[in-house]
Amino acid sequence: MEVNKLEWFNVCPDNESYSLDAAGAAIDRLKVEEDIKLEWTGETRDTGYGEEHLYSVTGEQEIVDSIQVMYWDMCVEEAEEEANRDE
Repeated sequence: MEVNKLEWFNVCPDNESYSLDAAGAAIDRLKVEEDIKLEWTGETRDTGYGEEHLYSVTGEQEIVDSIQVMYWDMCVEEAEEEANRDE
């Protein structure tokens, strides 16, 4: 069953564990690899952990429910790839 919900994604964490570029690459990968629709609403906020963007997430219930964990994992992978390119 397809569902839609709004999710905040930390795109620029204060601890610099990944970059804005890595976050964008993770969003792009999620769209393709998980066959979901992610649309930035244009809203941002900073709750003290970094800049967050609000996305409308549409896809299968199981994927939407686990999107934050998948996003974090992909951001870490992208950050590692960035670090390897910079060496």
